[in-house]
Parts: sequence; C-alpha cells; structure tokens
Amino acid sequence: MIDDGRRPSGRQSLLRAARKYFSHNYYLEVSVAQLLAESGVKAPTLYHHFGDKEGLYVSWCLAALEHIGSELRAKLAEPVADPLVEGLAYLANQTEATLQNVESDRRHLSEVGCAQVCESLLLNVYAPISTAVAAAVRLSDTEALEWAKTLAVSVSVHQAHRPFPDHGSSRDSWPRALVAGLKATSQRGLATAENGKAARVD
Repeated sequence: MIDDGRRPSGRQSLLRAARKYFSHNYYLEVSVAQLLAESGVKAPTLYHHFGDKEGLYVSWCLAALEHIGSELRAKLAEPVADPLVEGLAYLANQTEATLQNVESDRRHLSEVGCAQVCESLLLNVYAPISTAVAAAVRLSDTEALEWAKTLAVSVSVHQAHRPFPDHGSSRDSWPRALVAGLKATSQRGLATAENGKAARVD
C-alpha cells in the first residue's frame, strides 16, 4: 500500500484490481480487459509483472490466503469457549477471498498454478482448522482434515447466500451449528465404535 500520496505502481494497481474482481467473482468471469480498465495500465504492464491473467490471479490469491491464515490462526488462539466457532465465524465474515470461489477457480489454472493455490489453502486455512477440529473432537488426522475442508467451504457457501452482519448474535450462528453437527456426528461414531467393541467382547 502507498500512504505517502504517490501514485501506486502498475503492479500495485493490478493487484488492487485483482482484489476487487477476484475476491467475489469466479476466475473465468473476470476478463483481462476488466483488470486493465480498473487498474489503468496497459497490457504490457500486466505481462511484464505477472506473465498473464493466471499469474496475476495466483499472486493475488496467495497474498489473500496468507492474510487470511494469519488472522485465522490468531482467532483460533484466542482464549474463548470455542475457538473453532470463532475461527469459522472469521472465515464466514472475511472479505479477502471467497473460499468457495478459490476451490472452484483452482481447477481452471495450470498444473503449477493449481498446486500453488492448493498448498496455500492447506497451509493457511485447512491445517489451522484441522488442528482446532482435532482439539474439539476425537478424530484421526485424516478425518480432521476432511472435516476442516467441509466446515471452511460450508461457511463460505453460506456467507455467499446469506452474508452475516458485522456484529450481533447471528454472526456465529451458522458456524456454531456446523460445529454442533460435527460434535454430534463424532459422538455417534464413538458410540458405534464402543458398541462394536462390547459386542466383540461378549
């Protein structure tokens, strides 16, 4: 960000345009013409800094996910009754990137671009949520990671259709319902496992 009154560079202008369009629109819905018009730069500037539209998208996406990851880990570390609910509520209300879109967009990228986005999603979103899931219920690492992906995308999908207010009791209503469902499912699984063990002993 430029805060000394100077005009932003072409690279910065393109990243700002990317944030405006990619944060709430699918990759295929955004055109190079839109990005150039919004940034006020010419095509050679885009190609010089990012190579092409995908290069700009990946640069924006990695920066957005890194920011989300930093904020998410801070939320999950807060001394609250249910850190997992707080973390999911943050994901539902953040405006850096729509996880539902990112999951869809990565399928339209090159193999290299997709791998970069997937690695960042895992590091900055799914792994922190997975750790919180494992702390909340008794699950294997693989199960916790699968639940983390489900929970994170679910709050993102819900947000897209019913945005939460900035404050108020409904801010965490959907995340809280999801976590309650996770815990209930886990308890049923444990009960089934225990009954199976008891039957084998008998």
